[in-house]
Amino acid sequence: MYRLEDRPAAIREVQRFLLIVSQNDLSIPHITVDGVYTEQTAEAVRIFQQSRNIIPTGSVDLETFTLLFGEANELMAEEERRRRVIDAEGFPLKLGDSGSDVNGLNTILRELSEYYNKIIVKPYGSFFSRDTYDAVIIMQKQLLEEESGLVSIKFYDKLSEELNARKKFNII
Repeated sequence: MYRLEDRPAAIREVQRFLLIVSQNDLSIPHITVDGVYTEQTAEAVRIFQQSRNIIPTGSVDLETFTLLFGEANELMAEEERRRRVIDAEGFPLKLGDSGSDVNGLNTILRELSEYYNKIIVKPYGSFFSRDTYDAVIIMQKQLLEEESGLVSIKFYDKLSEELNARKKFNII
């Protein structure tokens, strides 16, 4: 096992997981995700450990990391399930459509724009605008799909999976 203080990326990952868990467990203080293992991070780890019946050392050992990782992933999956209420009859989504499914699509595209700098305009709201269409075309090209501008349930799911994979393996 590596020494945590020597790995800023690992520290950011732990901090990100702590931040996610702290949204649900208010006893854990919100911390800054900066890759520096400060006393604030150590205190958040101690509180997490103590509340999970782990000896509160403030250091992240395998047991602590495994539990933290599991809780954070479960909370992220739960959030994704809450956000994902799709009306199958509204698909495929296309230019000019509106509604909650389009709002969900725009949210996913907006978040993906953090990872794909080719999405210049970030679509908002519940209307399938020209900005949404342009972002869909870019993502269809990126994900090797036919560039139709139409969003099927299958492509919607593919976008959602791409976003989840990016969030899981990249630290913002």
